[in-house]
Amino acid sequence: MRIRNNLNQKTWNRNLVLNLLWESHPTSRSHLAERSGLALTTISNITADLMNEQIVMETDDSVAPELGIGRRRQLISLVPGSRVSLAIHLGFAESSIGIVDLLGNVIVAEPIQISLSATMDNTVFDLVAQQAAALLERHPDIRERCVGVGVGIPGLLHDRPVRDFFAAHFDLPVVADSNVRAMALAEYIFGLNRNARSMVFLYIGKGIAAGIILNGQLWQGENGRAGGVGLMQLGSALTLDERCAEAAVVAAYQRQAPERCFASEDEALTHFIECAREQGSAARQTLVALTEHYCAAIAALVDLINPEMIVVGGRMARLDDLLLDPIHRRLAERTTRDNRYAQVDLRVSTLGTQAPLIGTAALSCWTTCFRPQLGRALRRKPRWIAAECDIKPAKPKKKRR
Repeated sequence: MRIRNNLNQKTWNRNLVLNLLWESHPTSRSHLAERSGLALTTISNITADLMNEQIVMETDDSVAPELGIGRRRQLISLVPGSRVSLAIHLGFAESSIGIVDLLGNVIVAEPIQISLSATMDNTVFDLVAQQAAALLERHPDIRERCVGVGVGIPGLLHDRPVRDFFAAHFDLPVVADSNVRAMALAEYIFGLNRNARSMVFLYIGKGIAAGIILNGQLWQGENGRAGGVGLMQLGSALTLDERCAEAAVVAAYQRQAPERCFASEDEALTHFIECAREQGSAARQTLVALTEHYCAAIAALVDLINPEMIVVGGRMARLDDLLLDPIHRRLAERTTRDNRYAQVDLRVSTLGTQAPLIGTAALSCWTTCFRPQLGRALRRKPRWIAAECDIKPAKPKKKRR
């Protein structure tokens, strides 16, 4: 029993160091010791093992000690491509598969030509699994470094046993979650502000949904359905989805410009985004009318969650400042009554179309590779803690009376 506990503790410490490196690389060994509470000798032994496994490397940079006394501290970082995940993104608008490393670098990516629906059978999933397996077979060197499979699915497919289906096709651990939560994790780890402790990723697509990070943890809710903001009714019988999701945007645009005809909703939305930059155009008038609804949704998120940052994603995020500037002005009007609106950092996503693949890979790597149930030893909680973990710390011995 003592040996088993020692092995668990060693693995625990190793995962703790990997967690911190993933969060704040490059960094020094002394900083890892300070953050983790482990002895510097223990940190040196762990990093030496990780360097032998080619997961960690020393960089060419160094930093001076804080008080200016002593030699400069050598920085260490994760090795790009040392471990990878197979990422599968399934969406109603577009789907793709790819291979992504621990640092969020997309090594290989290719689209999947499928049609998703809430009532489809497993034939579609079978086609996706075959294409994903073929991708790994074409890259045997990468296959050896693959630690797991991440699957991102639309919220409407949440009740389907997606994880079990793909687990039967791969001899690798499989993690499945909603696309929006995966994108939230990608933005939180690799996006705009890696120091934020709470964040909301607001996705505007076929529906409107939110991925929520609270206290450094990805919040899924009791039944995995947290973030369904598109179902909220704010001052009307219509939901946010009915007011300002992509289909509602296209419908409002066509009411403003009835003379225009489009072959599909995607074509109409693309044309709307292009024309919205023209002052006085029908697309700009439509966007101005929609701004109030987006502002109401963001204000509701601030009231409910009060996050440090809100990141807007989806194709509407391509409008960038054209979308956010009016929202900032509306929030500034509310600031006269409540200062919390002024304290929220509101931005658009910088990861763009790669966010779903990067997010699903992050879910996989972090859950299957590092197994980071490590909150007890950290002076500050890790960025994201997996909901399930096999490795637990050794229990302290009871003192004899």
